[in-house]
Amino acid sequence: MTIFSPSPDSPNRLPRWLIGSVVGICLLPIFLKLAGVNFGLTDSGNLDPTLLDVPPDQIE
Repeated sequence: MTIFSPSPDSPNRLPRWLIGSVVGICLLPIFLKLAGVNFGLTDSGNLDPTLLDVPPDQIE
């Protein structure tokens, strides 16, 4: 008798679609990265060097 391996007909098993969905969601970022999708921040936004010289009491 195996404790950790329920029979395929057991009602306590997770549905195959749920297992497949979780595995797919976990593998999706890997495949997107291989396809060239960049998940990083490429634009620094409004970080103008002149804004860094403003004293903190003058920032509104």
